[in-house]
Amino acid sequence: MPAILTAKIQYYQNGDYYYIDISDLIKLFPHLRHAKAFKTFIVEIRNDEGKIVKRFKPFKEQILEKSSFSDKEILRIYPDVADQLNLGNDYTITLIATEYHMVESEVEREIYINIMHVPSNPNRYKTKPLLPMEIKFLDKDSQRVFEYISNVEVDFFLLSLKQQLLRDVLSVLWDANVRLFDGDVEGARTSLRNALDLLLKNIVPRIENKEESKEFQGYLEDLVKKLRKFVEYGGPHLGPAPRTSTEMVFSLTVELLKYLTKMLENGTITLRDNEESGASR
Repeated sequence: MPAILTAKIQYYQNGDYYYIDISDLIKLFPHLRHAKAFKTFIVEIRNDEGKIVKRFKPFKEQILEKSSFSDKEILRIYPDVADQLNLGNDYTITLIATEYHMVESEVEREIYINIMHVPSNPNRYKTKPLLPMEIKFLDKDSQRVFEYISNVEVDFFLLSLKQQLLRDVLSVLWDANVRLFDGDVEGARTSLRNALDLLLKNIVPRIENKEESKEFQGYLEDLVKKLRKFVEYGGPHLGPAPRTSTEMVFSLTVELLKYLTKMLENGTITLRDNEESGASR
């Protein structure tokens, strides 16, 4: 599970980059001072007046390099990333750190400590989960931000951390969630159809069951197809698309993904790779 923080963005002129001070995180977990980079998900950005610039749906994944100067431990944000994210001095960012990257050897660690910077290459680093047994809020501001985020959004995020193979489905479902919130029921139904199609195409054919009945895969395929019928064009309704049945299909699809994730975690089912699933059909 992640560490969550809200921090001011500052500009370091001598290095020509922005940075986030993560000294409090390092004080709590001193071994992280050896980390080379952190995998983060950006939740929201506010400008220097405290006004929302962007609340990301889904949260935006971003690898940030770690370094030190003076008495601070920091995450660097280079100008090209700042341009993409619309960041400036004294802006505020809320982010979730989920993994950290360590250098592969003591020699590389010494080089990093002595020189303070080597060219970034994430493939050279060992990736480790950050705080696998808890969600750690590092400040009151980040707690307040999460009061405005729905349980569904948190569910999406945690599911995507646990099972990366479901990320494409979750991303489309997130779009359906946003459209429902904005009152775009027809747009939400389109996104739901797309999410269910991804399940049928990329997930269901790859399932191998170890403890379930041999018919499990077929039953699951039938269930997904029946859910899809509720949100097809025309569908079982006359006139404008009903919000109630759309919300029902959305909720059932989220719950279905939760159970699939649980089954994948405990080994009840596994997913074949694409080549194996293609050969079996």
